[in-house]
Parts: sequence; C-alpha cells; structure tokens
Amino acid sequence: MTASRRERLTTLPDGTLTLAQLWPAEDEPPAWACIVGGKTSPGAITNGHFYLGPIGRRQMGRLADAGLYVPTDEPFQDEVAAAQGIGFVNLSQVPRSKDDPETLTLMREHSPAVEAELARRDVELVISMWRHGARELAGSEGRPGFHPNGTSWGAELFRMPSPYARAIEAVVIMDELRDFLEHNHLGAHR
Repeated sequence: MTASRRERLTTLPDGTLTLAQLWPAEDEPPAWACIVGGKTSPGAITNGHFYLGPIGRRQMGRLADAGLYVPTDEPFQDEVAAAQGIGFVNLSQVPRSKDDPETLTLMREHSPAVEAELARRDVELVISMWRHGARELAGSEGRPGFHPNGTSWGAELFRMPSPYARAIEAVVIMDELRDFLEHNHLGAHR
C-alpha cells in the first residue's frame, strides 16, 4: 500500500474529520469508473475505508462478480479496485448515520462538486451504490440498472440493486453491468 493510500482521512473546511475520496495512484490505471455513495458513514471514518460493513461488502461483492474489478484476499477491496482504475466518492463527506432531511440536503448541495470532479477526470462509468447518486447525478432515481439519462458529460450511469433485493432480482440487474463490461472490454474484461 502506498503512503497516500494510508492517508485515508481529510478535514473539511469546518474542521470535521472525514473519509477522503479515493482515486487510483499516479502509477495505476487512470480512473475509468467511479463508485458514488450517498453519505460518509461514521464507521468509514473509524476504519478509513469504503464499504467495510456487511451491506457494503455485499454490494462490492456484486460488483466484483460482475467483473468491475478483480478481487483479492486483501481486507480492503476499495484499495484493490482503486488500483484497477476505480474511484470512490460520496455525495456528502459530512459524517452522517441516517438519510434524514439534513443529510439529503447535504448530498444535494455537494453533488455539483462531485459531478465536476467526475467530469474533469472523464470517468466513463458511474456506479451509484444507492439511489441517491442516480437522483443527484441524473436528475431522477430511475430503476436499478443502467439509467436512461446517463450523466451530463456522457458517462454511463448504473444504479446498484438494493442490498436487500432478492438474489434472483439482483442477478438480473447485475447481469446488465456484466454484459456492458464484457461488450466494452472494461474492468476485469480489459
């Protein structure tokens, strides 16, 4: 792990400690995809990584199974995916545990900065881990799977199925992503 990867926390202008965005290092493939979450959970700040809880691990496993990245036995799959060209950002970096009205406002207010960063990096594929990313980056939640609107800079936008979706429903949705990655020679299919 590079030194920059160990520096996983950052301080917001108001002095709040939070989880920093994660992008591939300079010696790794450039970011061609990005996983966008809604809010930064307090637990992510404690452990310094994205998606270490059981629900997040389930979603990351679905992405690996679809071929977005090649998983390893490392405990921190966010770093594994980043080394393969996958970025990680949250709409709001302000630590919150619930999707209350204030949290939803924070996500809405910060989404233009996230959108600008993704466009600046020319990310080709945005994975909305939860419905919030699709709503803020494409103007509507849409259904799980590929969003018909895409993004303002022309990237594809894929909304993950609910982590509580029945397995058969999740497989159908994730097959959309697998087919896209295979057809476009992206992710593990490069």
